[in-house]
Amino acid sequence: MPGKDKAGFILTTILGILGAVIGGYIGQALGFYTVGEPAGFIMSVLGALILLFIVGKFRK
Repeated sequence: MPGKDKAGFILTTILGILGAVIGGYIGQALGFYTVGEPAGFIMSVLGALILLFIVGKFRK
């Protein structure tokens, strides 16, 4: 996404980290997994991708 987004590397990184934290928190809050399980990594990646996609749509 950094190559396609005019926001740049820094904002893309911050949004990715924020999305990972939100995705991980939501997965734990819904009881999908506990801390340290591999599913947490997958949910963090999905959260980051979703947040980057949403912000990308609003910026256009």
